[in-house]
Amino acid sequence: MIKIVHTGDLHIGLEFSRYPGISDRLKKERLDSLKTIVDRANRENAHALVVAGDLFEKLSVPQKLVKEVRSILATFNGEVIIIPGNHDWYNKDADDNKVWDWFIDGAGANIHFLYELKPFTCTLNEQELVFYPCGCHQKHSDTNRIGWIANEELNKETINIGLAHGNVDGYGLDEEGNYFGMSIEELRNAGMLTWLLGHIHAPYPVTETAGQELFFFSGNHCADSWRSERPGGCWLMEISDDRKVKATRWQHQGIIFKDRQYTVNNLTDVEACLQEIRSFDAGNTVLRVKFNGALPEQEVEPVKKELEVILQQFLYQELRWEVKLHITPELIDKLYVKGSIGHGLQTKLAAADDKLGMQLAYDLIKNLQP
Repeated sequence: MIKIVHTGDLHIGLEFSRYPGISDRLKKERLDSLKTIVDRANRENAHALVVAGDLFEKLSVPQKLVKEVRSILATFNGEVIIIPGNHDWYNKDADDNKVWDWFIDGAGANIHFLYELKPFTCTLNEQELVFYPCGCHQKHSDTNRIGWIANEELNKETINIGLAHGNVDGYGLDEEGNYFGMSIEELRNAGMLTWLLGHIHAPYPVTETAGQELFFFSGNHCADSWRSERPGGCWLMEISDDRKVKATRWQHQGIIFKDRQYTVNNLTDVEACLQEIRSFDAGNTVLRVKFNGALPEQEVEPVKKELEVILQQFLYQELRWEVKLHITPELIDKLYVKGSIGHGLQTKLAAADDKLGMQLAYDLIKNLQP
């Protein structure tokens, strides 16, 4: 049996300037999660670790960081197979390849950077395996990189695995067709046992275990934004002697991103929302939360203050407080002089039980006041 750990889209070097105060923690998380993958791969006695592109966020990450990443990968006991992605693309004719030059310089014999479109053969657990790398040579392209395989004479006695970085039609957003799009038919016609892909930050398949799939997306290795609350992770691929594939999803639950919107119109609503927020792992959660709705005047400030106390416990938080005053006849008399336009309008709306109209009138009058 051959064991391969399939990861990708690590984007190490991402600055996280969106999150002031915790950017260093988030950057460290990316390195820590890579260490976790390597350590677990070693415990599983995996034979190969595949990085399906975008190991780095860009081609201008610091040399010190490049060397640190290389050092982490060097602790893997098997073969490390890397292809360039569209963020860390490689073109031998380009002027600036220093990130990969730094990475390759001093890399151990077990680290293989496959930037050329040609087969790479290695022996894993006494079985011959051929990788067909299709890494990126530029940031964007309307043409994928897998076409060269059609001209290769495949050895059916070996295990043939395709490696590529890019979109698969129907599985990721690519409205302009800029991300090396591949079709299911093209992948199938290439004759690979399976494809290990990068680029889409969601894993495919979406199940925790999978079998003989045409392709796999590793997804990103750790959470990185509010666009998804899905934990990061990778695949452990097990290929039996009779070429059956079994894939098991590894999850990395480090820093968590949560994005919530709540509507509160009474204290029961408030308590339900606060109860959910209290249930989060605050010290490891990056939280964005929005509150809207309407509450009585005497409840607005106490609720907001209680919420702010809870949010102080979070690793990082952003609060949008858009809760309005619940307009009542008593509040109308307090807010407006009797006989004024505002008082008359709100009184009529209250008589008609037009709560929305009362709120809109309140906002309008408030904005008109000097």
